[in-house]
Amino acid sequence: MTIALVQDMTDMTVETHDAYEEYLHILDDPPAGLILYAAGSLTETQFRVIEIWESKAAQDAFYQDRVGPATDRYLSGGGTPLDDIQESHVTLHALYRRP
Repeated sequence: MTIALVQDMTDMTVETHDAYEEYLHILDDPPAGLILYAAGSLTETQFRVIEIWESKAAQDAFYQDRVGPATDRYLSGGGTPLDDIQESHVTLHALYRRP
């Protein structure tokens, strides 16, 4: 079942986020099962990340293989625990319209 994750990451600047994202290879080597990844700054040191996955198993594999090492390398406080992730029905509509 599809899952969605919204995570606020503290102690993360734009530069740290960009290095973290590059280390994860999300754009040049997207992980299997990732439907959507979006991230944006909330403050100078806080980011919100939104992910939609085909399954919890796909997300778990990505987090074990890539996110753990990246978190250890780029985030001094570690990542937010993911214990509260729940499976849910997710509807995603891409509504981009070119001006």
